[in-house]
Amino acid sequence: MQKPTGAQRQSFPVEEAALPHGGIKRAIEFIHRHYHEKHSLEEIAAEACLSQYHFCRLFHRIVGLSYHEYVTLMRIEKAQALLQQTPYRSITEIGYEIGFGGLRNFESCFKKLTGQTPYQYRTRFIKRRAISFAKSAK
Repeated sequence: MQKPTGAQRQSFPVEEAALPHGGIKRAIEFIHRHYHEKHSLEEIAAEACLSQYHFCRLFHRIVGLSYHEYVTLMRIEKAQALLQQTPYRSITEIGYEIGFGGLRNFESCFKKLTGQTPYQYRTRFIKRRAISFAKSAK
């Protein structure tokens, strides 16, 4: 999954006020509430009151990402926040909490989107925070 540039899609998460279609807006709201759960495309399309085909086409045209890309990106962004805010929690636990079925899948998606593993991300964040704290203490 290639991360789109700002010109290709709305800001993430999509601003609900900018959504021109009520069904897509309902689907986005549903995704934001249930991103950590597994849902079929059929369920999401039903939430938008659209056929699967029309939902996929319309979602991609409006958001600039496929439904699956959007959910994955949202989960990774939630993971980044959890990795920063909860350094005592295991990476596996965080992966399951945000909706990934296994550690390998979580690590693979995370690295694909961020260029680093969750462990590397957390380690770099902690080091940056420690350096910043040390500088401010001087």
